[in-house]
Amino acid sequence: MAKYNQKLVERIIYLIEQDLYTITEICRIVKVNRKTFYEWRNTKPEFRKEVDEAMERRDDMLLSLARISLKQKLEGYS
Repeated sequence: MAKYNQKLVERIIYLIEQDLYTITEICRIVKVNRKTFYEWRNTKPEFRKEVDEAMERRDDMLLSLARISLKQKLEGYS
């Protein structure tokens, strides 16, 4: 089992924010069992908070990109 540490948490958060990978893929990349990820999320409030905030930032970025894309389509950009 991977050892919980701040460097590992930062890597996980970065990968979540990139929105290129699923949680399963992120776990594989950082060599953490998926079950361990969810155990940390359920037992470590600071980890849950960081993960939730990263997902929120990711979703905000996606929403912003969608708005820009829609605006450009409506204005005739291709």
